[in-house]
Amino acid sequence: MKRPCRRRISNVGPGKRGVNGLSGYIGGNMTREEAIKDLQRQLTEAQADGERKTELAVRKQLHRLLGFYQAPEAVEESDVESATLAAIREHLEPLGLAPAGTDIVELVRLAAIKITEK
Repeated sequence: MKRPCRRRISNVGPGKRGVNGLSGYIGGNMTREEAIKDLQRQLTEAQADGERKTELAVRKQLHRLLGFYQAPEAVEESDVESATLAAIREHLEPLGLAPAGTDIVELVRLAAIKITEK
């Protein structure tokens, strides 16, 4: 007979209570790495015991701690990338495949079509 789960899973993060009543990883008793290791240990135990609800709750907290729910940061073009795109545009626009100012991706697509037609 499997024993019921007595573990309490709570939010882990800044300003939240930690796992098993421990403080959150910022300014608390656990570092972020310790909290991740603890959640991974709890996940392994829950999987071994077949406790699906506990496993899902631990997995959710682990994903939150790892930042899986955050929106991705905008990536800025580097100078090299913008110079490369400008060079591509300079080579493709004179071919007259599309009106001036057309998106670079569309210009490349049209050029590829033109090349494969020959």
